[in-house]
Amino acid sequence: MAGVEKRSFDSPDETREPGKTRSDIVHLGGTTAARLTLEPGWSWSASVKPVVGPSSACTGTSACFSQGACVSCTPTAPSS
Repeated sequence: MAGVEKRSFDSPDETREPGKTRSDIVHLGGTTAARLTLEPGWSWSASVKPVVGPSSACTGTSACFSQGACVSCTPTAPSS
């Protein structure tokens, strides 16, 4: 039987602060969870892309928002 692990974003394993972003990260077994705090005017292309480099933020990601609003734009599939 697997054990229970309790973690808190108040004591993250790591904190990253690229432009207009604060990311508190905790590791839970084989999973990583992050709490993001995004300032007004935040955008992936201006705040994160210069740091991490990929052309989009598309990954296997789940999200839960507790305050504010989020607009997500994903690349469209090539037309046939």
